[in-house]
Amino acid sequence: MSNMPNSNANINLLQKFSVQKFFYQILIDLDRTMYIITKNKEYFAKYNIQTDNVLSSVNLSDMKKKLNTLLQMYVLFKPELGYVQGMSYIALVFLLYSNLEKAFVHFANFMERKDIYNLYSFNKEEIKIYIYTIKQILTKRNIEVYKEIVKHYNIDNIFIQWIYTIFLT
Repeated sequence: MSNMPNSNANINLLQKFSVQKFFYQILIDLDRTMYIITKNKEYFAKYNIQTDNVLSSVNLSDMKKKLNTLLQMYVLFKPELGYVQGMSYIALVFLLYSNLEKAFVHFANFMERKDIYNLYSFNKEEIKIYIYTIKQILTKRNIEVYKEIVKHYNIDNIFIQWIYTIFLT
């Protein structure tokens, strides 16, 4: 018998810690995500906006629990991607319009889109293509704006922030 520790046990332990790390990040992000619903409700009430908006009937406590469950289910379903900040906003939209099971299916299918998956997995090669495309569009449409951005900022960082703002929140 070898004195070497069981490698499968080590892998299982690492996976457990990875999942727990994702679960912890989800808990942090839930309050931030639910804050949006709270602020929208306050805005509608303050300005007496009558709407059939689905947000007006949301029970925040129940929605938070469902959102937590959906995101944890996704982490277990796709541990290689896990949870990335911003996923909660997308998952929330699906939960607002369908039950937990359907919302999970819609969310999981949405995350399988190549462009979305590449952004959330931080696929550097694909992100370079997005940055190149944005640079080409901006230099052809408004070279003055492009030159001004380049003069003051690291353009790749600016474009990465724009991409994540547009596609991930």
